[in-house]
Amino acid sequence: MVHGKYSGFTPAAERTVQWCRQLLSMAANADDRAAMLVLALLHDESLASACLQDLGVTVQWLQSGGLGSAVAAVMLSGLPQRLESEGSGCGPQRSLVMDDDPRDFRDILQRARDLARRESADQPITSSLLLLAIPEQNSFVRER
Repeated sequence: MVHGKYSGFTPAAERTVQWCRQLLSMAANADDRAAMLVLALLHDESLASACLQDLGVTVQWLQSGGLGSAVAAVMLSGLPQRLESEGSGCGPQRSLVMDDDPRDFRDILQRARDLARRESADQPITSSLLLLAIPEQNSFVRER
């Protein structure tokens, strides 16, 4: 992925990505990072959260190790406070990635952007598109 590319997020997707970036420091590998993004999606009021719950991905399932011990440990130790959406900061001027994002996390964001562009050139990245991108980019999550 080329740095400097820009894309917009919906407020829910922006909140999720920002909060997940806080969780990434607690993730040792790509599987843990993808699982942290699932955790972040589950904890937002969005279509992605509703879909996850419909699939049986619940707080209890994650705490029991459904997506690995890293997510379970983070949940048991206490989650960081969620960020409030900036509201007006979700337009095309927002950078899709940060310089210190791990490559696998950037790949998920890039895939979500690709999915958004299928809809239209200026379609924002939604929480649902983030959810679709995770199993496409991470076999650990896909298998579970």
